[in-house]
Amino acid sequence: NPHKTGKVFDINLNQFNHLDDKFGIVFNGEIEITKEGKYTFYLLSNDGSKLWIDNKLIADSDNMHVFLGNSGSIILAKGKHKIQLNYFQAGGGKGLELQYERPNIEKQKIPADVFFTSCKI
Repeated sequence: NPHKTGKVFDINLNQFNHLDDKFGIVFNGEIEITKEGKYTFYLLSNDGSKLWIDNKLIADSDNMHVFLGNSGSIILAKGKHKIQLNYFQAGGGKGLELQYERPNIEKQKIPADVFFTSCKI
């Protein structure tokens, strides 16, 4: 059961105060796609994480490790798409970053204004 729930406007750990050494976060919501095309998502984390878009597993780094990443691609139509990102921290260093790229857009952190998300800690 979550200790806290709420709305967030970005997927990162910097917005959370007083995170313990062992915890998990589930981000749920939607991402707005403004141009149809093939999107590649880059998920970097320490420790584990998984990313789903429209219920399809896109990137899986679901084990304990240093800050490492995994990526996956999906073709997305213009509009809002369901997004879920699960993250866990098992001790030591922590970090979480989500980036994307598509034709004519270089790899970058996903802008906060395309997210419509909530989280459970």
